[in-house]
Amino acid sequence: MGYAAWLLWQVVLANIHVLKLAFSQNERATHPRIIRFKTSLKSDFARYVFANSITLTPGTVTMSLVGDEFVVHAIDKAVADELPGEMEKRVAAVFDQD
Repeated sequence: MGYAAWLLWQVVLANIHVLKLAFSQNERATHPRIIRFKTSLKSDFARYVFANSITLTPGTVTMSLVGDEFVVHAIDKAVADELPGEMEKRVAAVFDQD
């Protein structure tokens, strides 16, 4: 599956997750957090695509990217725990091939 198709599916899944949080009866359903992590992506363009992919996915916003350090707002722990994860690996496979 190509990256764009995979990302589109992730956006759908993230929308469902955010919808469940929005309609949750639990007042403490969300635990927003800001996370920092370093990326292994080599090129600026790959980092740019990764940062935008994070922001396109509901429940996450890339707040800052300086050098190889990302600062991301995540709507809850489950979302935060997935970063950088599979998305970074897929961006690397597309853009950072030697």
